[in-house]
Amino acid sequence: MLQYLIGYEHLKIECEKIMKQINYWKLSSIILLLISISWGAFNYYENKEAGLQSAEVIQELRVAMPKGKLVTANQPIINQEKEMPKQKIDDYWYIGEIRIESLGIELPVMDQWDYDRLKISPSRYQGNYFNHNLIIAGHNYQTHFGPLLYINKGALVEIIDVNGNVYRYEVVDMQELKPTELSKLVQRENQDWDLTLFTCTSSTLARQIVRCRQIDSDI
Repeated sequence: MLQYLIGYEHLKIECEKIMKQINYWKLSSIILLLISISWGAFNYYENKEAGLQSAEVIQELRVAMPKGKLVTANQPIINQEKEMPKQKIDDYWYIGEIRIESLGIELPVMDQWDYDRLKISPSRYQGNYFNHNLIIAGHNYQTHFGPLLYINKGALVEIIDVNGNVYRYEVVDMQELKPTELSKLVQRENQDWDLTLFTCTSSTLARQIVRCRQIDSDI
């Protein structure tokens, strides 16, 4: 009888341990689920807010933007110190607008970048369109540069400056770079491009790079 009692107590203790483990895993799963939901809600809010801010800015840009002209692709490289025309909206300066019709992208472009600015709109990372070396960075929000992950070669990209002049480009290459390889972003040796766009990949572990060449007309 004593053996049965000892066996029963041992079994009871083991069952209690198992139940504690089950409850621990249940609690852990619930916590992870709540974290996942919260993170998803935060990303959704940030994405939506970024889209709304960009939409407001672009409307103001277009109100002030005169009708310009198509800028030809064979214009010579000029004084590299010449600044692009800019328009101030609220507390920030913008160099114009980027349009990629195939992706539904119509966004303002700030004249310089930092992480706070990128929450509002894509921004100039380096260079300018006068010198055929403009580089534009953008967050991978679906309302910003997220769709760049699905762009195709041959897609038409337009930069419209604040004077309404249109610079047209054709996508000629896409590649991924590690964050430690961003020096390659600005390299021009053996590369024929006039505009570069980049954003984070979905995993954020790499950067999606889109190279474009200036053209004179629609593709």
